[in-house]
Amino acid sequence: MVNEDEVVNFLIERNGEATLDEVSSALKIPKYGLNSAYALLYSLKSKNIVERRGDKWVIIGQKQIPTVSSPKPVEEALKAIAKTFKEASLIRGQGEVPSASLDLQGEVKPEEHLATAECRPIKPDESYEMLKNIRILESGTVLDMLFLRPSGEALGGIPSSGQFIIIGPLGAGKSLIVSEAALRVAGSGLRVLYFSLDDFWRFESQRFDLQSRMFLKAKVHGLNWEKIIENLRVLDQRFISDESFEENYKQIIADEKISLAIFDSLNGLQSYIGETKRFHETLRGIIQTNKTYGVTGLFTAHLNPSHYDPHVAPEENNFPAHLMDGMIAIANMRISIPGLKTGIKGSSRLRAIWILNCQLCGFEENGVLISIKHDGAIQLIEP
Repeated sequence: MVNEDEVVNFLIERNGEATLDEVSSALKIPKYGLNSAYALLYSLKSKNIVERRGDKWVIIGQKQIPTVSSPKPVEEALKAIAKTFKEASLIRGQGEVPSASLDLQGEVKPEEHLATAECRPIKPDESYEMLKNIRILESGTVLDMLFLRPSGEALGGIPSSGQFIIIGPLGAGKSLIVSEAALRVAGSGLRVLYFSLDDFWRFESQRFDLQSRMFLKAKVHGLNWEKIIENLRVLDQRFISDESFEENYKQIIADEKISLAIFDSLNGLQSYIGETKRFHETLRGIIQTNKTYGVTGLFTAHLNPSHYDPHVAPEENNFPAHLMDGMIAIANMRISIPGLKTGIKGSSRLRAIWILNCQLCGFEENGVLISIKHDGAIQLIEP
């Protein structure tokens, strides 16, 4: 396992500086995650051994502390004043003044600058050209047909930089929808960050891992896997450090130029973090980072829409809806016909998906009916 000393030695060999990619490549460690290049550099930064300058990490020059401290300017001034008094007394013929009477002491206190807190309202911008239009991120999934423009026309995508939570019971198809969005957006050439919290991305054993399922899903949809792996970035729960997660996440978003971030699921994130208050703070930090960098966020949560009330106080909900720009629900459907004791074949794969609320644009009040095929593909059932 690579340690901090090895990172420092590598930086010294590179004239005291190197990029994150160079450290990761040379020491053969991952860029992000537990025991990663970024984690080691961040630890060295907290110890004031290195600092970040642009895209490079640089060793900070260590200054030798002198064994005998040089006199401070104020101390020198006090001694000079004492010497002046002493010389003046001798000139007047008063004899030498006892040193005790010339023991001038002074204490220097740092000047306190208390900034006055300003709380003032912001006036709306008068420049009409500053007004923004709704921009979209095309996910290539059924989500794109749920949002409407103010005119009532279909938006044709997800509101760009919007943060949306998709809720539904276990097995409803939430992960299928967001994983398809990850593949299609990455295949279109945009960078996607996929945070897997309910499953493991890759196993060295023969386990049918998430990466294998995503590869088959790409083949089912006829997507270019080579193009996808160029733009898809994955965070595996096994390689995440809670201590520096928010800073680590912000760095990934900035360095990788992410357009779409997917968290599957918030239940897994809460289990990973533990404390509810800390979970809320982390989620708030993630959403703030996404909005700052213009990243569209999709979050899944295992919740039954019929049992979830978005109007309940945040402290009583595991997933505070007030942090999100909108909420999407998906639920299983059953078809039953009076007089029949059996269900309808294929009805178990039916799902209804609809928007509960959206702060950024209009949305279709009615749900959309979809079917999940045996290969995991989502098929729209036309009205």
